[in-house]
Amino acid sequence: PIIHGFTKSSLTIILGIVLLFQITVIGKLFNSKISIIYGLFVATEPYLIGIDRWFHVTSLEVSLAFLSLLLLMLWYKFGFKKYLILSSVILSLAVLSKITPIIFLPFFISLIIYKRRIFSLVSLKEGLIYIAVFAFVVLLVFPAIWVAPLYVFNKLFTAAFTATAGVSRLTGFGTFYYLVILCFKLSPITLFLFIFFLPKLIKRLKSSDVVIAITYLLVYLVFLSLASQKIDRYVISVIYPLLLLTSVYVAELKIKKLLVVCFGIIIFTLWLAKTYYPVYSAYYSPIFCGSSKALEIAIYDNSGAYFAQAAEYLNAKGRDIDVFIPDNMDSFSPFFGGRFSKWYSPEADYIVKSQDFDRKISGDELCPIVDKTFG
Repeated sequence: PIIHGFTKSSLTIILGIVLLFQITVIGKLFNSKISIIYGLFVATEPYLIGIDRWFHVTSLEVSLAFLSLLLLMLWYKFGFKKYLILSSVILSLAVLSKITPIIFLPFFISLIIYKRRIFSLVSLKEGLIYIAVFAFVVLLVFPAIWVAPLYVFNKLFTAAFTATAGVSRLTGFGTFYYLVILCFKLSPITLFLFIFFLPKLIKRLKSSDVVIAITYLLVYLVFLSLASQKIDRYVISVIYPLLLLTSVYVAELKIKKLLVVCFGIIIFTLWLAKTYYPVYSAYYSPIFCGSSKALEIAIYDNSGAYFAQAAEYLNAKGRDIDVFIPDNMDSFSPFFGGRFSKWYSPEADYIVKSQDFDRKISGDELCPIVDKTFG
């Protein structure tokens, strides 16, 4: 638990620093009002709060990739080479966190070339600078490539195409899976505002800032939707650009309406803390009937939510107990001080079970007595 707490704290501090950089860049791209509203949305968006506290690299890769895009947009707008180089550095760090953001390298190079509307030696040079800086940082921070390049590239290829094989959340929604997940995982306020401002968004497609952000969102969404494996947490890659686009239009509201939005966010955040604390990643939108509806349509996913709390609760029962833990052993075991096994034994004193998209609980013949529930 101490190591877990330290790593989680380290990750959230780094993500906090990345968010501050995002807010700063957005302030230069648009204005300080939009950047503050964006910061408020990110800081209160329930699923982002939850995933940011996982000991996992999904948030890190997504946050860094989006910061890289913002820096490239800043270069696109003002032309300062430092932003181009910084964007390349940050994208390389995103790819080193997890290989998925590599899909944006061709998109970013296309943006660099398209900036001048025609192919020229200048645009070619800028594109080559971007690729060279990217490659240099990857080589510098990932010395395994120096030692065994063929082995590393083979492992990267395997990770990119087969790492999530057999880990599918694909139900009856097919390519619409992530759109459904987005509806269930977004704050009702964010979802309403985005839909409300969608007509204005379409009208502003001539603005390069809006077009680039929308293209980024669509590239991620199409890539995820067409992939055969579906894992719900990957939807946060779409949430960041969506929050930025929403912030652009919320900033145009008159002060009274803006205060209503801010008050609504505060009330919703208080409800969120009361309902889901401390595992915000378990959030499902109340306007779609929350977890119960997610279970009904087979998209509810328990990736370890509340197992630590169950372990801490059982610790209070004393160490001389046996616990049967059929699922999510990795989420439970670091926090429990007694005896436990993922294999059932008649000697077991307690069973810890969870619901999931493929694991519904209607009753249990092994133990019909419910002692405590979480979440």
